[in-house]
Amino acid sequence: MDLRYGKLSFSIYLIHFIVTYTFSSYIFKVLLELGMNYNLSFISMFILSFIIIILISYLMYKYVDAFAINTSKNIYNIIQKHILDRKLKELKDNRNLNS
Repeated sequence: MDLRYGKLSFSIYLIHFIVTYTFSSYIFKVLLELGMNYNLSFISMFILSFIIIILISYLMYKYVDAFAINTSKNIYNIIQKHILDRKLKELKDNRNLNS
């Protein structure tokens, strides 16, 4: 996974709340009910939640964010090319009128 954590930061921001208030809470409750002490339950829940948050964030970056970024760049390039072509045409038309 050759990916800097900075690229995952937005995905982590979006995912952490959902994982924390669903999965983490459930796992913590289950571990306590199974008789595990509070501190060990917390550490286990934290490690599992961290791993899940990073994995889901990576998948979200790879399949959602990266696609959206590339799509927006392509749209921007198409629009820029259209604007540039129009300006070049106007310049040529102005030169032809002045000649």
